[in-house]
Amino acid sequence: MNPLDISQMMGLMYPNGQPAGAPQMPMLPKAEAQERLQSVEKAEPADLSAPIPFYPSRKSLTQDPEMSLTGADVSSIAAAQKRAVERGVLSPKLAEYMLAIAMTEGHSARMGVISGNPTNIDPDAGFYASQRFKHSLSEMGLEEGKDYFTYRAKDKLNKMQNYIQPLQGSPAMAAAILGEKAKLQIAGGTDEGAIKAYNGKGKATEYIYGKEIPADTKRYLAKVLEAYELYSHPSNASIVGYHKREREK
Repeated sequence: MNPLDISQMMGLMYPNGQPAGAPQMPMLPKAEAQERLQSVEKAEPADLSAPIPFYPSRKSLTQDPEMSLTGADVSSIAAAQKRAVERGVLSPKLAEYMLAIAMTEGHSARMGVISGNPTNIDPDAGFYASQRFKHSLSEMGLEEGKDYFTYRAKDKLNKMQNYIQPLQGSPAMAAAILGEKAKLQIAGGTDEGAIKAYNGKGKATEYIYGKEIPADTKRYLAKVLEAYELYSHPSNASIVGYHKREREK
């Protein structure tokens, strides 16, 4: 499915004109609806520091929009996605989920990346410093000491190994991590496995509709896939359209 196909973005193919659970609104004539949607899709953010409203889930369509991503955030995500594909860090298909991951995470352009510093090492946030991962970091323009640091720690076999921890979250860092996760055996060679591995395991918690619950990789995957499907919803035309234009620059 092409998530940016205009006929899908119009939402006119649903039997009642809108996805299940969405507020029922009068239908516009098809030509007028398409014209309005294209106008929204092509609109440029007046202020890149201002948030772009979006809806990451079907349930959110009945609520106030999420406002955690600015125009600058979306530009950064689009640039990282484009570079990751060009440098071979991500496959084109897996890269398509980057905006959906940002929409799901809901933390600006940090995209859920846990950061630290050499005096505050989080053992759950470290990544094995393989040559492959370090190459991906380099391909994404990330530098040791500026974007991440390396530290020594014991692995599960009680052997000392080098690990990498981000100093800050960013779309470029997220792309490098997602690309590394995709190549791990745990991912099973699938995009779905890579997204689940990106979420990770452990004692992490997340907020869903105001409730704190343990992080769950299957639930996380379902949320990302739902946000991806909603690329085609008219309510997301502004953020998806801007992301597309930035990616195609």
